[in-house]
Amino acid sequence: MIHYAKAVAHSALGNVAEAEEEKALFLAAKARVPESRRVHNNTVIDLLGIAEEMLDGELEYRKGNYDVAYAHMRRSVELDDNLPYDEPWGWMQPIGTRSGRCCWSRGMSRKPRRSIARTSVSTAS
Repeated sequence: MIHYAKAVAHSALGNVAEAEEEKALFLAAKARVPESRRVHNNTVIDLLGIAEEMLDGELEYRKGNYDVAYAHMRRSVELDDNLPYDEPWGWMQPIGTRSGRCCWSRGMSRKPRRSIARTSVSTAS
């Protein structure tokens, strides 16, 4: 997840080459995770699959491939939605993926500002 976070950060800063390097390290680390590794009701492989789709979406967005980026983000939402129920949530960004759903399905501003994989903060108590 450190490589995932670094890749998203580099991407948000416009450092796509560095983000791609971190993505390669993330994928190498993901490949080493045993299928038996779990976080409560979810396999770590499933959780990292969400991260991979979000990261792919972030990188494609920064490259200007908006339709491809949105497809990856929609896929990350689909993967998140199909995780077994878990409390607390198995994926660390359920609010971020779900709040982006309407933006990704309708298309969002094509002007990059911050990371589109960014977690939103709930104001509910």
